[in-house]
Amino acid sequence: MSRKPNAESKVVALRTPEAAAYLNLQPQTLEQWRWLKKGPTYIKMGRAIRYRIEDLNRFMETFAVN
Repeated sequence: MSRKPNAESKVVALRTPEAAAYLNLQPQTLEQWRWLKKGPTYIKMGRAIRYRIEDLNRFMETFAVN
């Protein structure tokens, strides 16, 4: 019997343009932040850069105004 992954176990990883849109930023901003070693956590898959939704949410929470 094969198991189907449920929606909760699926990791969502966005490309730079998608992550930038999610954060309401320009893709160049994320590229510059990577070069400066700041901004949200990202993962490298070979040469590809991906941003996990939970990392983007954590980054936004850091700058949330209470």
